[in-house]
Amino acid sequence: MKLEFERRVLLLHLGRMLQLITRVRDGCTSAGMVGELIARNPILEDEPLLAHVRSDLPVESFVDAALRAFCLWPQWLTHDPLDRDALAGSVQDNLFFDNPGGWNAYAAELRTGVAWFGVQSAPESHGDNAAGSMETLTSLTPERRTSEQHSATIDDQDAGAHVGS
Repeated sequence: MKLEFERRVLLLHLGRMLQLITRVRDGCTSAGMVGELIARNPILEDEPLLAHVRSDLPVESFVDAALRAFCLWPQWLTHDPLDRDALAGSVQDNLFFDNPGGWNAYAAELRTGVAWFGVQSAPESHGDNAAGSMETLTSLTPERRTSEQHSATIDDQDAGAHVGS
């Protein structure tokens, strides 16, 4: 039951992030930096993601990085077991790669609903596959990681399609 609750919390968070990205992209085009965006739109002060990313991050870069950070979450949330490191790592690497303090604060807020979020798991606790995927995740730049994860996803889907043939 706890795992189902954690998936639900993360799914709701994903939905909130997609709404935020859309709001920022569609309605806040005049602001150049995230700090300026928040100053012009005080309602955004309560958004945990915006509160913890660098205030000097260009809004356009924020939108791009946030889309990259959350694009694979729907797929990952359906996997059993959850790849906890991938869920947290995609956000950390795309939005907080140069802001460890912001990452720690953001992850701490999410840990109020999902105690393990942002706490790197020991490789042996998830088996060889998860350890290899985390090693791959941490060794790639955000741009290469997203591209290679997408390719791996397509390869996995192709392999699954041929199993039943």
